[in-house]
Amino acid sequence: MNDDLTPEERWLADALAEISRRRSPGRGFTPRPTGRVRRVGSLVLVGVLSVALVSAAILLPRFVFPIAHGRANVSQGSGPVATMAPASALCDPGVEVTHLTVRRINDSAPQNAIRFNFPAEVTVVSSTQARMVADALCALRRMPSVIFSCPVDMGIVYDLSFSTGTVDFGAVSVGATGCEVVRGLVAIRWVIQSPVFWHTLGVAMGLTSPDLATFQGSPP
Repeated sequence: MNDDLTPEERWLADALAEISRRRSPGRGFTPRPTGRVRRVGSLVLVGVLSVALVSAAILLPRFVFPIAHGRANVSQGSGPVATMAPASALCDPGVEVTHLTVRRINDSAPQNAIRFNFPAEVTVVSSTQARMVADALCALRRMPSVIFSCPVDMGIVYDLSFSTGTVDFGAVSVGATGCEVVRGLVAIRWVIQSPVFWHTLGVAMGLTSPDLATFQGSPP
């Protein structure tokens, strides 16, 4: 009698029969699925499937998408990501550096037309020379808090960025004019009483007979 029913319709018919038996105990009445039953069964089945699909759409992004994104992040990586460290860590014992990038920032008035005999950006690839510059920075005296006068500040500053390949240290800014103020090593320092610093930096950059005047530039 039920051979022409689909498995879903047969399941619905059995469920209706069980409900009927519970309501009329002892009668053993089993309703025969009719066209109405089949239509209702199809609607119920569609509703169940819809709820399942909606639930899957809500839950899938929580579990599938993070995995997919994680795989994409791994495949797109071209190498180890460098860790950031404060510039003050350069003065800690045993810290090694392998690279130094020197960038010149010239904020002097355009009419001054100051010239330099080396590029605005120079990279030092010698770990020994880079470490020597870091040591020279850490040896600079702290700037006093008393009132004093300094030469004219022309706005020429050099940013020194050290790295180890896996660690990038924060930049240290060194002024080449004015009080030659050094910022980035926690306490503010200055170079005006330690002129040998400019020679050490220039030698590391491959400059010939460098001194303070080399980094200050010259008028046309």
